[in-house]
Amino acid sequence: MNKKLDEQLIDATLRGDIDSFGTLARRYYSAITAIAYSRLNDRHLAEDAAQEALSKALVNLVKLRQKDRFAYWLGRITRNVADDIARRRSLSVDPNEIAAFSQTNKDHSEINENVRQAIRHLNPAYRELVILRYFDSCSYEEIGAVLGLTPAAINGKLTRAKQKIAEYMKRQGFMENLP
Repeated sequence: MNKKLDEQLIDATLRGDIDSFGTLARRYYSAITAIAYSRLNDRHLAEDAAQEALSKALVNLVKLRQKDRFAYWLGRITRNVADDIARRRSLSVDPNEIAAFSQTNKDHSEINENVRQAIRHLNPAYRELVILRYFDSCSYEEIGAVLGLTPAAINGKLTRAKQKIAEYMKRQGFMENLP
């Protein structure tokens, strides 16, 4: 993401131009919804969490010290809001629903279902990365902005996540079904 543009939009917002915050919200809405979804496993609750996070960000924008870290700050707010919603609703991630987040993948073949099942069993940090990268098609730059990670760290964590997916599939006997 363009940090300079973010800074300009933040400054404009602080001067009273609410449309500038709308631009910031549109830039990050998809990513923060994916972050919330990785914690809530419910598309509607994730959208509620994203909207609540944006509202909190707007109210607290004046407190933001490092404007170049807006995306990371917004990602942290989103995680906290999603965790609060989960606690309030006594939700835990329902492994049977995580695949619903991907609107583009309509293929319900056995192999794809096995991969989705493996993703459900990842720890939340890995699941968050996988959802952002492969379900929400975020670039490394976008992921780095909202999670505060370097491209090298993202690559390493995604590599480990894919290894864990493969290990899970092998333990469950799914690898035997591959052509």
